[in-house]
Amino acid sequence: AFLDKLCIHQTDPIKKQKGINAIGAFLIQSERVTILWDATYFTRLWCVFEVAVFRRLNPAAIIEFVPITLGKLEIYLHLAACLSCLLLSLLLILMPEMPPLITTGNPTACTLFFYEEAGASIDYSYLLSLSDVMFFIIIPMGVFYQWRRHVHFLQEVPKILSSFSAKKANCFSETDRKFVESVIIALYDSLENFDEHVQGSLASKLNGVVGTDSTPMLPLGLLY
Repeated sequence: AFLDKLCIHQTDPIKKQKGINAIGAFLIQSERVTILWDATYFTRLWCVFEVAVFRRLNPAAIIEFVPITLGKLEIYLHLAACLSCLLLSLLLILMPEMPPLITTGNPTACTLFFYEEAGASIDYSYLLSLSDVMFFIIIPMGVFYQWRRHVHFLQEVPKILSSFSAKKANCFSETDRKFVESVIIALYDSLENFDEHVQGSLASKLNGVVGTDSTPMLPLGLLY
């Protein structure tokens, strides 16, 4: 496995340049590239350059799309579920005599009614109500919000690729920019030809991998 950020030295300029010079050799030997994608990915010169060169050297190779934006959603979901379970566990510790209660319809109102009728403390009833709110309101709203942001970012991918410009793309180091541009010119004759390649054939291929065509989604009308 080759992870560019770790496998290319980031502090020693000589070692870094050697690693950059050899990146084509790594790409041509690779059968798969995994894109750890976020909303800024296709605004960065290095990222677009690597994907374009990989596609040129390995037209039949696999590009795997892993959106890291969904990682936050998973973390938040687990934290919320753990908090809800903690509230329920606290309720059972405080009230071991009370049986589990599962309600439908309006869970908070039903829970309050039955627990108060059973003689439960109103404070404990509010604790269970808080757990209901976490399960049925806060968690769904959090999932909805993160998923909506994710879909919005995906919809921006075709727009970003269609207006891509190597000269305007972000690059962490101007030294790196000069090297990348020199390789681009060697492969595509000019930066303008590279821009046309990214905006045309590369964009059409990537939209099916990274764009909304590749992602199972809720109906878009429900997200707005």
